[in-house]
Amino acid sequence: MKKTEALRTARQYVSKPCGSGTSWRVYGPYRLNQIDGPTTESHFDGYRKARLAASVWVADIALYLMGETEAIDWTWLVAENDYATTAATILTAALARSKS
Repeated sequence: MKKTEALRTARQYVSKPCGSGTSWRVYGPYRLNQIDGPTTESHFDGYRKARLAASVWVADIALYLMGETEAIDWTWLVAENDYATTAATILTAALARSKS
């Protein structure tokens, strides 16, 4: 699956952050290999953290759909250290790091 198609598909399975103040949630699949299966939620104390987590979750799903599972280990690292904030930039940076 190509990057654009994988991202488009992955976005359908991860919610946008919902909440207010210091109580935010993001919903998505419990397992990457079963995106149509059960869902889970993650809690965050700020909107920016929840938004970043949603982007990482989308990138993880897209990488799985692309068959690039080794790059999944890099998503949080590039999100936190490379200031990547969108699923597309996180995915691209994680792919680059996994290939180097």
